Amino acid sequence: MGKATCQPIRFESRESGRPWGGLLIGAGGSARLAWGVFSGGGAPEAAQATVRVNAGAELPGPRPLFVQHVTIESSQGPGIVLNGTAGFAEGSSDLTIRGAGNEARPHPMMVNPNALGTLPAGTYTGNVEDAVYVGPSIASSSVYYLGADATLRDLGVPYRLEGLQVGGPDAPAKLTIEAGVELRFEPETLLRVVDASSTLVAAGTAAKPIVFTSAREHPSAGAWAGIAFDELNPESRLESVVVRYAGGPCQCSGFGCNDLPDSFDVSSAILVFKESVAPFIANARIEDSAGHGILRGWDGADVDLAASTTFARIAECAQTAPKDAGGRCPSAPPACPRSP
Repeated sequence: MGKATCQPIRFESRESGRPWGGLLIGAGGSARLAWGVFSGGGAPEAAQATVRVNAGAELPGPRPLFVQHVTIESSQGPGIVLNGTAGFAEGSSDLTIRGAGNEARPHPMMVNPNALGTLPAGTYTGNVEDAVYVGPSIASSSVYYLGADATLRDLGVPYRLEGLQVGGPDAPAKLTIEAGVELRFEPETLLRVVDASSTLVAAGTAAKPIVFTSAREHPSAGAWAGIAFDELNPESRLESVVVRYAGGPCQCSGFGCNDLPDSFDVSSAILVFKESVAPFIANARIEDSAGHGILRGWDGADVDLAASTTFARIAECAQTAPKDAGGRCPSAPPACPRSP
């Protein structure tokens, strides 16, 4: 493509006001784009992007798209769609997407979960909705989860997720989230760590916490289900995080010793189903949960996960009590400390 010392190569429609389609990179293909401008591509159809990469279900996923100093502007759909398990090639940088999206798909980029660790630094503002969309609907139907290690970078815009599963069948994964990242979850979805071989490390700072919240324009308590650890890897951490508007239906019951009123439901903002050998949640804040704040849903020791966590507007327990090692609760229901 173009060079820094020359004019960039420009792709645009020969008929003013009409989109020209886009660049399709088929499974097995690749493209190297540098110093280029793609203007007015895409189409109003939901997923017709200016640049689309198709791939299968390989793990680790292919990385066929290299970008450097590339601008995508005025796309009639998303600027880029990464399908299957595809991602950006190593060394990609300086990507700008502006003026992209339509009512159905308003985002600058729509990517599968296995692209998350490959997204380049750039500028992703000035679109119909300034958020990177992540979801299994864009992935291979058989690899709908994150199946390899990835770092979720702070790109200057939030991530909007159809839920996210970390790890899958014979595919352990470690998801590391940078300080300052905001993740917005669609209704009734979870961030789920599926087994002890998979890890979630979300370590924000006081100045730049990591925020987990709802994707709704006007959210309320229970707008999404929360963060669930089916099992625990000793490396998992939640530090300086904020969890808002979670505690929606978790489709789980019978765990711990504090059911929600008139049911066996245990919906919570953070759900932990395996005993932690030590507290792994620190300096967190949980707000507006429709259920509990933290579910301690294991059978075993009374490990305190809320020592440095603050709570606001939690409908039920700030932190539930676990069952003992024999799977028993006290004959009298344990106290349920509530938040302000």
